[in-house]
This record gives sequence, structure tokens and C-alpha cells, in this order.
Amino acid sequence: MAPAGEYFDSVFRWTKRKNAKLRQLRRIVARHTQHRGVLQWKFSGPLSRKHSWPAALSREMSGAKEIGIIAAYFSPPWSVMRRLGRIARGGGKVQIITASKSDNTATIGAARHTYSRLLKRGIEMFEYRPAKLHTKLAIVDDVVHIGSANLDFRSLYINLEIMLRIDDANFAASMRRYFDGERADSEQITLALHRKRATLWRRFKWTVSHWLVTSMDYTVTKRLNFNEG
Repeated sequence: MAPAGEYFDSVFRWTKRKNAKLRQLRRIVARHTQHRGVLQWKFSGPLSRKHSWPAALSREMSGAKEIGIIAAYFSPPWSVMRRLGRIARGGGKVQIITASKSDNTATIGAARHTYSRLLKRGIEMFEYRPAKLHTKLAIVDDVVHIGSANLDFRSLYINLEIMLRIDDANFAASMRRYFDGERADSEQITLALHRKRATLWRRFKWTVSHWLVTSMDYTVTKRLNFNEG
């Protein structure tokens, strides 16, 4: 059976246990997460960051020269933004595509709350325009992470997520071409444009949105449906 299938079966059996413990789930995540090979299945779950894909991504970001991220929901911890900022300020290239359309508009406001800090550090920000964005992709030099996880608090610390890590320069080059195509369909958010649209009311909504999506379930924030037009 494929590793992802074995992981699914283990999690499914855990859900059927009486009095299932969270520590048991964390052990499942750690046991099935792979650490060797060109292709590695990376899993994460509640408070399992030490042994899961966020740990691998953080390590790779630390020494990276070029990073491309597509995240439907983008509200990472400040520690991640500082790491990205250090790369950009050190001469690296960091480009991030986020959503401009969503069925949960609070997530758009939450992402925009981070823009000023990132733009000032030389990170290039883009918002995808043609449709609602669902892609979850990170290209870190010659390594690609692709799967179910956004770059936000829920994906990093709470949700059960599945990512595939591919360490292959040719595949990374192909994914960069895909990234460039998505970027071409996006609007670049410069610091001047961000400041122009950052009215007092919008900044208030972005701040509240960021607090909500980093502290509450998305089913709650979705019902609020802030207008980010």
C-alpha cells in the first residue's frame, strides 16, 4: 500500500477508537512522515509541527535563495514572515501569490494585514484575479512542497494536512513555470498600491480579520463574509 494510503488507514482507525488520545494522533503523524528520498510524504496534525512538513519547510527556507509561494489562505506566524523577510533583505527572491476572491473574505483581509510588513522587506506580493484560488504550493530553490496545506495557523498547528515534498531540480523548474503563469494572471501589490487602498476602515477590517482567522474556526469567519471589494 502507498504511504499516503497507510497514513489514511491509521488515522481512520484512530477516529474509531473509544477515548482516542491526541498524543496517539501525533504519533501516527510522526510515524508516517518520511524523511528520506526524492519523494517524501509530509503529514501534520494538532501540535505536531516538530515532526511534520512545517519543520522541513522552515529548515529549507532558512538557507534559500529563491522562494515562490501560492497560498489560498495566507496568515502565517510572525516567525515565518521574519524568515521570509531575512531572505529578501539578504538578496534572495521571495514571491507570494494570495487570493483576491474567496468564499471566506475574512481570509483575504487577514492576508492583506501582513502585506505592509512583507513589502517593506522586499517581498513581492501578488493577488490572483481570474477565479477563487485553491492552490497550496511552495517552491524553495530546487525543492517543491505541494498538497493540502495553506500557510496559516490552522494548517501549521491544527489541521490534519498532507503535503508531498519533491527534491528535484527539473520538477522545480516546471513548477516555477506554472508559478510564473499564475503570477501573470495576478495583480502585483506594490507598497504604493497597498498604502493607497489601506484606508482606516479597511485597516481595521484587515486587523480584525487577521485576529479572527488566527483564533477561530473558518466556519465562524466564513459566516461573517466581510466585503473586501
